[in-house]
Amino acid sequence: MKIIDKLMYIGLTIMVILSFYLTYLIWLTPASKSSALLNNIEKDESSEVKNYKNTEDIFLPLNLTRFKKEATTQTNSESLIKQGQAMVKENKYDRFTLDSFDSEDEFFEATTVKEGIEMAFADAFPIQSYLALLQKKVSFDSSINEESFAFNRIQIDYKQKIIRFLNPLKLEFIEAEITSNFPEEESIYNDSSDNWHTVSNAISQKEGIEFYSESPLELTVYSYISSTRPYTVFRDAFFTNPKDIRSSDDTEDLKFYDGSESLLIQQEQQRMNFQGIISADQQFDIYKKSYDYIRGLGTNFGSLRLFDRKENVINYRIFVEGFPVFGENSEGVIRVGFSDGGQDYQKNVSIQASLNTIQVPIPSEQKVELPAASTVLENLEKLGIDEKDRPRLLIGYTWRNLEDTEVVDLKPGWYINYKGTWYLYDQLVAELKEEGGSDNGL
Repeated sequence: MKIIDKLMYIGLTIMVILSFYLTYLIWLTPASKSSALLNNIEKDESSEVKNYKNTEDIFLPLNLTRFKKEATTQTNSESLIKQGQAMVKENKYDRFTLDSFDSEDEFFEATTVKEGIEMAFADAFPIQSYLALLQKKVSFDSSINEESFAFNRIQIDYKQKIIRFLNPLKLEFIEAEITSNFPEEESIYNDSSDNWHTVSNAISQKEGIEFYSESPLELTVYSYISSTRPYTVFRDAFFTNPKDIRSSDDTEDLKFYDGSESLLIQQEQQRMNFQGIISADQQFDIYKKSYDYIRGLGTNFGSLRLFDRKENVINYRIFVEGFPVFGENSEGVIRVGFSDGGQDYQKNVSIQASLNTIQVPIPSEQKVELPAASTVLENLEKLGIDEKDRPRLLIGYTWRNLEDTEVVDLKPGWYINYKGTWYLYDQLVAELKEEGGSDNGL
């Protein structure tokens, strides 16, 4: 018992000494050490991991068409399109060569695929920018000006083992032999899910997507609880040093600024506008620079993807079930634009977006039947659309706020790009009837 008592006494003595030592660390540690501790905490906070979306998720084609035996089918499934784009990145290629044609018939005959896939973008995409975003290096023949060549469709011909980047507007493409081996069970080619619908290329078109449904399509109407995005989402994503900004709320609007950067939150209109100045050398790439801002939003905008480009403005849209969202008050879209700055090697950047967002889905069994794309085109032709103004079609979801509620309905419909502007089908029909002065039998 005496030995146990001695051990207990020694243990209590050590605990008392340790207690005094810890008290000293807490109350008497020099200020320099406290500052260092605070700095470490700040560093930990500033190094918070953000859920950035990579370029391959942002710069996806709009859809994917599959050529399998006698059937041509199409899908908007993001997972399948990602698989298709992954094939572009992962395959190995021989040197790319250029082919150009004098007639549309020759071009379309040369680009007919019997077994393979094709992916389409809404607008021409510079090949150099696209490959850089995918971090893919390839070799080009000397006949190709890789700085100026652009495409809006990618073909992978399984039978010939060839990849092509097509520019239908200029009746040209670049192609290369695929030197790597395809997997024995290629997942896209053998996918048997219900994500596909039958299409036809009976209607040729120089721009945009060439394959159209010939049967009506049934799509679901989606409903969501809406909310307002906090301004901190944009502040933290766009400012170079978000912790150093100042704010002003003297008016109904809220403004943040720091040097050459400013963020205006228009609370009444539920909109935001960011302005800044960036350095821009001769290698300035509008896709890469706009992505540098978009990536900062992380996953706050859901499935945000490249949609189209108008000169120096790139439009990124929210996609739902693989289809872009359109709203009357710019819901669902972020516009990133660049203009020349006041000095050499500088550009002004401007970003506009809506504060409104959709969050919690509401179960819905409501469906809408859309007419076949071929029927839509025939109706537009009856209304007098000129052949040279041939429109481009795609399916999109229209954002509709239900009055006196916090519910948003996303209703599917045909959208038509006519003379550079996207119209909902019914809106374009009404406008064309008004211009023509008659209903043309519709």
